[in-house]
Amino acid sequence: MKRPSPKLAAVSIIALAAALPAAAQEFSFGTALEYGEGTFGTEFLGSINDRGSDSYRLFKLIGDVKYPLGQRGFYVGGDLSLGFAIGGTDNFGNSSGGSLDQLHRARLLGGFRTGDLDLYAATGYAIAKGDFYPGSDNEASTFEGRTLALGMGYSVNDKFDVGIEIIHDDMETTDGEKVAEWKNRAISANATYKF
Repeated sequence: MKRPSPKLAAVSIIALAAALPAAAQEFSFGTALEYGEGTFGTEFLGSINDRGSDSYRLFKLIGDVKYPLGQRGFYVGGDLSLGFAIGGTDNFGNSSGGSLDQLHRARLLGGFRTGDLDLYAATGYAIAKGDFYPGSDNEASTFEGRTLALGMGYSVNDKFDVGIEIIHDDMETTDGEKVAEWKNRAISANATYKF
């Protein structure tokens, strides 16, 4: 099944932010470190078979906008993260010479804030760039799909937040002659500055 482009999700989030009253918005920018493990599969005789798993580490630049819904602590918003592989990903995806270079996400947020604690869920689209399955029928440069996350944040003071997220991505590629998929679970720790 063809999935919507991450570019559409990013445009939608920007449009949402622009439509919200500027005085009520909360903007944050920061960095994060992510560790994930993914399971790869490729098409064989019409079905997707597992071909093993691999891990990765990312350094991420993150930004978000939040809009409070009344006085009860609920809010909606959106975020964008740009992730860059660190620590080496040689032979990524159980493929000789394969590599993961980037993993970006554009998401919509919904959450609840009580005191210094922030609980939220996020959903959107993810896109991974790299060199996957080089030299094979499945050779590809892009995986694309949906992402889900649950997160918790803590306000250190009026300007700085720290947080942690559990993330699940479900992506596929049709770059090669056969369909390949990548499903991963990750944990991310972040620190942000509020404007």
